[in-house]
Amino acid sequence: MSLKVETLKAEVAKKEASLQAWETKTETLRQHQSDQQQHISVLQTSIQAKEHHIKNLQAEVICSLVFIE
Repeated sequence: MSLKVETLKAEVAKKEASLQAWETKTETLRQHQSDQQQHISVLQTSIQAKEHHIKNLQAEVICSLVFIE
């Protein structure tokens, strides 16, 4: 009986260690996803700024062309 209890305790400890490993992996993946979302947000902001800059340059070119004529 004692051997069976020890075997079951060992199995429980093994499963708890496996669960802990999965929880750690899950948390790591969540953090990675959060980092990626933040990076996407930064890239979107950068794109918006570049689009705004392009529009300003286009307006300057049009004004220059009108002024030259």
